[in-house]
Amino acid sequence: MKKSGIRDYFSVDPQVYPPLPSHVGLSRNRFQAILRYLHVNDNNTAKPRDDPEHNPLYDLLNRRFKDLYTASPNLTIDEAIAPFRGSLSFKVYMKNKPQKYGVRIECVADASSGVVVHMEIYSGQAGGLDNTVKDLVIRLLEDLGDKHHSVYMDRRYSSPELFQALLDRVFYPVGTVMKSRKHLPKAFDAAGRLAAGEKVTRRKGQLLALRWKEKRDVYILSTTVPDTMENTGRPATEAGGHQQQKPAAVLDYNSNKAGVDRHDQMSSYYPLARKTINWWKKLFFQLLTMALVNAHKYYDIHNESKSWLECFIRQLAKDLSCVDLDDPPPHPTASLETRRFRPGAHFPTRIPPTSEKQNPTRRCVLCKEVVDAVTKKPRRRKSSWECCSCRVALCVSCFWPYHCPNSRLAKAQYPT
Repeated sequence: MKKSGIRDYFSVDPQVYPPLPSHVGLSRNRFQAILRYLHVNDNNTAKPRDDPEHNPLYDLLNRRFKDLYTASPNLTIDEAIAPFRGSLSFKVYMKNKPQKYGVRIECVADASSGVVVHMEIYSGQAGGLDNTVKDLVIRLLEDLGDKHHSVYMDRRYSSPELFQALLDRVFYPVGTVMKSRKHLPKAFDAAGRLAAGEKVTRRKGQLLALRWKEKRDVYILSTTVPDTMENTGRPATEAGGHQQQKPAAVLDYNSNKAGVDRHDQMSSYYPLARKTINWWKKLFFQLLTMALVNAHKYYDIHNESKSWLECFIRQLAKDLSCVDLDDPPPHPTASLETRRFRPGAHFPTRIPPTSEKQNPTRRCVLCKEVVDAVTKKPRRRKSSWECCSCRVALCVSCFWPYHCPNSRLAKAQYPT
């Protein structure tokens, strides 16, 4: 349920009343306190930012992602983003993302299911890591070696030097590549302008370099498919059929390039983001959303089913709340004050003594809301009584009007 603000999730207005918080027993003030004091690191044992184990939550999720899921032979490397527009030394701008400013998260995902199996948070020079593309990709894949994975990536990562390094580590990379990359075949430039459907290919060992013209020139490096052309679409003899020949490397890349994008798409449906000026909280909610989407994928794979993410989130909320949500309380019919009264739950009791006073008193919470007609100031009556449930100080005469503000006695005594 998407509402305009946090207070609306705890409102008793019948138009927007959500029964879950009151049924679970979570008050608005309690929720806001948890959100305010949210912390993911123990300050007594926290390590410096340049330490590889600085973020325990991030390290925990990475371990669980790899332990709970066995990736398929095809992997995708791409970047995700945790939206943030505040001041931050390693904030990045990504023009192709819906949220263009934020903290970049480098992800390795299963190409078929979109499950994230490993990630790394880009932190610039503060992380103390070598952020060149070659070292970054090798770090992302170092725990997934010896399984002969095919790795698909876009032109930001691809280069002949990186692909050769991955081949030496028993990975089989595929990806589009910038035409300005070093060590691409000189025959690409020598071929001049290509006509639609023409291609130029060169091979060095297992590495295939391809330049192919469709609407524009496409440059691809591949180590998994032969240099062949394949038919796509329905035959022209069928009604509405349109068949075209494309290189096998292009078709292979197109079918496996969207693993991380598929995960981002699922994450955007039900985001958990909250407004905050702290960048690490934005990152926390992004990681929490990634874990939620992964858990949904694990659930479907384990049960051999295909469920809706929305239904999974609802069931997860029921399981975490540990209450029966099939029989929610009725919607309120009046304001918050009328719900203060629960028969048998409110009794006046003496305020317990403290180390400083044997008979302490506190200001009555109802009297201070009434302005004196003579002094034009709020009343300052003090009482030695309080409600055993509400734990607010009340005069004896104010006890009933406070708990039942719509009663005749309350309206007669406090007409405002």
